[in-house]
Amino acid sequence: MVQSLINPAGAPWPYVSAGANPTERFVANWFNDRLNRDESLHEWEMYIRPYLNGATPSLVFLHPQRGIAVYEVVDWDPKVVRSVRIGVSGPDSLDSGYHLEFDGHRLEGLENPYLLVRHYKNKIASLSTDVLGAPGYGLITAGVIFTRGTTRDWERLLAPFRRKEESKSLYPVLGADVLASTNISRALPRAFRNTSRSAMTELVTKLLRVWLAPPDLPEYDADTLILDAAQSALVNRDPGSSGYRRIKGPAGSGKSVVLAARAAALATQGQRVLITCFNITLATYLWELVVRRLNNLVGDSATVDAIRRQVHVTHYHMWESEHPSCDCLNSGVCSCPPDEKFDAIMVDEGQDFEPEWWHHLRLCALANGAEVLFAADVTQDLYGRTKSWTDAAMRNSGFRGPWNTLDYSYRVPSALVPVLRDFANQFLSDRVVELPAVVQGELSDQYPVWLRWVQLPQDGHWMDVCGSELRRIRANLPDGHSLSDIALLFWNHLSGFSFASAVEAELPDEVAHIFVESCDEHGCDLDEKYGIHDRNACIQRRSRPLKISFPKYANGVRAITTNSYKGWESRHLVIHVQNLSSGIDGWSGAALFYVALTRLMRDAQGSSLTVVSSCSDLAEFGRRHFTDYEVVDHL
Repeated sequence: MVQSLINPAGAPWPYVSAGANPTERFVANWFNDRLNRDESLHEWEMYIRPYLNGATPSLVFLHPQRGIAVYEVVDWDPKVVRSVRIGVSGPDSLDSGYHLEFDGHRLEGLENPYLLVRHYKNKIASLSTDVLGAPGYGLITAGVIFTRGTTRDWERLLAPFRRKEESKSLYPVLGADVLASTNISRALPRAFRNTSRSAMTELVTKLLRVWLAPPDLPEYDADTLILDAAQSALVNRDPGSSGYRRIKGPAGSGKSVVLAARAAALATQGQRVLITCFNITLATYLWELVVRRLNNLVGDSATVDAIRRQVHVTHYHMWESEHPSCDCLNSGVCSCPPDEKFDAIMVDEGQDFEPEWWHHLRLCALANGAEVLFAADVTQDLYGRTKSWTDAAMRNSGFRGPWNTLDYSYRVPSALVPVLRDFANQFLSDRVVELPAVVQGELSDQYPVWLRWVQLPQDGHWMDVCGSELRRIRANLPDGHSLSDIALLFWNHLSGFSFASAVEAELPDEVAHIFVESCDEHGCDLDEKYGIHDRNACIQRRSRPLKISFPKYANGVRAITTNSYKGWESRHLVIHVQNLSSGIDGWSGAALFYVALTRLMRDAQGSSLTVVSSCSDLAEFGRRHFTDYEVVDHL
């Protein structure tokens, strides 16, 4: 049978199709019937009203070799629709000098279904083309299905909006006559395409499945989000007349939890919420927190799926890329459609933001009278951007009054708190720091932690040591812990790629990671200054889809850079630290190691922190605080 209305848990139709209207269900049934008739088509997966983080197409089809198809289903009578010429189109025109009218009403921008499916295609292509390059775009079919009127009627009405390079096979416009037939080839031309030269890869298929399927939660995230008094006040109270609030607090104090819980509360009231951050991988974690809170509030899976569509979670640069024509910052006047604005905007890890990014969001995405929640931890300022957020700059950005402060860390085991404090005093004395405090009444033996340090020479075999430490942790996992509770944090992408390449062949279990190799194609990414291939830019671009989906496409050990793991947490950490100097993007090495240490999550069954250090400057610090301290001169 075709994997129709796909859901790994086998949930019923209403859950997968929350928000689908009767017309969309009718067309989905038509596809389902025809795909099931031909055994060669059973590998096609069909998703109805999937949520693509801000976009909800009617139907998406996915095949591991033959590609992707996205459709919008429209129930219009062609007699009340017409194309109207409005002037000569320019090279950047969205509508080729025409606009579409429905019953005398002018359809603006994405109200035109043909422009809408082009937008869907670009959104899906942002994942596939980063992995596959240019061929990925040609793997995506984007079409409109009209349930009334003939194909000929609709092709004539939408012809002015079709670009010269857009073929009818990749951009089909279909009418009711196609739905009256039993032939699926016109509706899904890729179903019968030769697959011998397909550019689709297993990786792209996995990434798209993660994006399309309803969200699931790690086992340890299935419980209720518990808030203390300070956190509850921020979640449940309105912000007052200004609408703007700021939160500061150390790592693990619950800033992300507060943002997600507040977003869920507003979404249940029908408000549209944007949660944004700088870190690409953090957006996935924030999504999980939002869905977890909605499960606590609502419980019913179909209702959760419908409400979560009110929340848009993304990193800033993806939001910016989705608004390429926006010139708000330069003009000082926002021309963005009102329906693209949000009733609330929440920024996590605000210390990573440039003030200009916030001005852009505020001008372009914030509705009048909307709510703002801005969370930051200056101690985790890796990129030196906090210095731009002066009091005057924050006042000019809409923020006034004192910060709301969260003092206690609910992530870090209490035994690790003095270690963090000593590190900050010794290595971060040149900056303002927000250090965690132990929760009143909490005893260190409530959350036992094992601290191990392996000190290596600068040219030591760190990959072999990291591998042996990983095997040691796997062999001694406490009851109830799994491989997904283990994270390996690396100093940079090159180190992580080297390790992942070495261990993937020997480990029987899948390793979830974000590491890719530069493609070494000279025309791929060019260094602006020297005009040569920019390996770092290439790696950043090609790893973006893995970061967007991290770590959902695998349930094994997580391997990632510390920069990208900021905001996340694990019960068992292996940290490879090379040095305390600055990195390629100017981040502080000392601050980076502090961030890595604070990723450890406390647990009643016990947690473990292992540092594999090639940094001589940290040797004495490790000897002083880590009870299990070992020096390895050679292997």
